[in-house]
Amino acid sequence: MSVALGTGDYWRLRRHIPLTFVSMALIVDLVALPGLAPSPMMPHLTLAAIFFWSLLRPDLINNLVIFLIGMVHDLIAGLPLGMTSLTMLLAIKALAASDREFIAGSFVAMWGCFILVAVLLFTLRWLLASLWWAYFFSFEAAMIEAAMTIAIFPFVCWLGFRLEPLIPRAWHASGE
Repeated sequence: MSVALGTGDYWRLRRHIPLTFVSMALIVDLVALPGLAPSPMMPHLTLAAIFFWSLLRPDLINNLVIFLIGMVHDLIAGLPLGMTSLTMLLAIKALAASDREFIAGSFVAMWGCFILVAVLLFTLRWLLASLWWAYFFSFEAAMIEAAMTIAIFPFVCWLGFRLEPLIPRAWHASGE
């Protein structure tokens, strides 16, 4: 027995591209990838993906989704529950206070904003982890992870910009 998808189903499925993209980034973040580096430092792809989609399609990545993805990350990674959710939600709140259309309209502006947000969030993550475990972890390691995340952001954008035209736009009665 086969199940055929109608045109409406196809369009509804395409609206889940950002969530699927962020979920795949989460999986990559949590899987121990073999490498030559002596430490487990990796870029935070989930943060980069959420930042990107929150700028381009905030209607498809809401605060509840961000919170749940952060909680799943913390549960699987063994981090204090809510630490990742808090930092990612703070990043999105920083975006809400800015001019999204200006930032989303220019890759340079998007990357510049992401650099600022990533440095601040990795500093906050370092501080929260240090307070939680009552041990000052290497701040240099946190900044290296921030730099790796900043460096991978153009690739996340490149993939996201390729997928974004596939997502249907919401049509409003006003014609906007």
